[in-house]
Amino acid sequence: MILIALLVVAGAVAVLAPRADAPPAAATSPAVPADFYGLNAQLALSASAERQWPATAAQIARVGVGVVRRDAFWSTIEPTPPRRGHHRYRWGTTDRLVAALAASRLRWYPIVDYGVAWASLGDPRNPPAPRRVRDYGDFAGALASRYGPHGRFWRLHPRLHAMPVHDYEIWNEPNVAHFWSDQASAPARLAAMYLAARKHVRAVDRSARVVLGGLSAVGVDAFLTAMAQARPQLVGQLDAVGFHPYGGGPNGGLQVTYDRIRALRAALTRSFPGRRVPIEITETGWAVPPTPEAWRADRLRQLALELPRSNCDVTRLIVHTWTSLDAGASPEAWFGIAQPDGTLSPSGVAFQQAIALMRSPQAPTARVQIC
Repeated sequence: MILIALLVVAGAVAVLAPRADAPPAAATSPAVPADFYGLNAQLALSASAERQWPATAAQIARVGVGVVRRDAFWSTIEPTPPRRGHHRYRWGTTDRLVAALAASRLRWYPIVDYGVAWASLGDPRNPPAPRRVRDYGDFAGALASRYGPHGRFWRLHPRLHAMPVHDYEIWNEPNVAHFWSDQASAPARLAAMYLAARKHVRAVDRSARVVLGGLSAVGVDAFLTAMAQARPQLVGQLDAVGFHPYGGGPNGGLQVTYDRIRALRAALTRSFPGRRVPIEITETGWAVPPTPEAWRADRLRQLALELPRSNCDVTRLIVHTWTSLDAGASPEAWFGIAQPDGTLSPSGVAFQQAIALMRSPQAPTARVQIC
């Protein structure tokens, strides 16, 4: 097994060459909060694995991350339509998920998705965007009322260490057809959904951040432009943008990933002028195979060390993913950084050690010029 010693990590931080127009380097605080780092855990925290949720949460917590990204499935929580204007939410499964995470001092980072048949446009067998944006906004607000800082869930479970939800991600990769089939309508519809969700969440928790759903790097500039044009009021109300800058391989280092983050920062500046909208990396990673494990370990270490210090206003790094199927021909099945029993791969160890370093007094502080 390849282990990357902390002393080597501290002395071998690769920094991109500064751009000609970049501001001068500056020191930053070494105190990177735990919530900066996270892991996706959709497979390990699926309904079929519910018996293992407490053990899985404990294993994830040992990596040093603060948040776990997993869907808040609308279809599970509200499978039937409102009756006489009254929503009927079924919180049981989600309560057990949040309890398992909180018991290990982990905070849930919910993806507020996907459509539910009774509320959706189009084919009810493949629910896309909601027919009435208000229904979606009500659902987002209900999540905040249940799991936010003053949520009913925490009052019902006083013995749990409260780990209230602070961030709500609105959809997942809405700018690709796999997650939103009608791409022509997606920017305008998503903008309306975002504003409705933000209104309802902020009515419950004024400190909450509502994150525009994790955008794919494909066509992101045009998508953001269309959103801003469809709903100009979005310019002053966008709390953060989730992003999935997958890309690159052994021959390219992190150049593709950083090029995509840089391109998103430029797109945000064009579409949302006058504001420095934070970027949340809510998915990124590499499949092994085809990527060599040692290469991935080094790049995950580099991401964990550099993104908190970059000039791109990246406020989160949530790696994809905790465990994966590790079977089949699809690269999607090979992203896991841990085995099903929680044993870390060399990539998992590298990520764990980098987090520990960045939260220690020995953390590197030099600004990393990416954007």
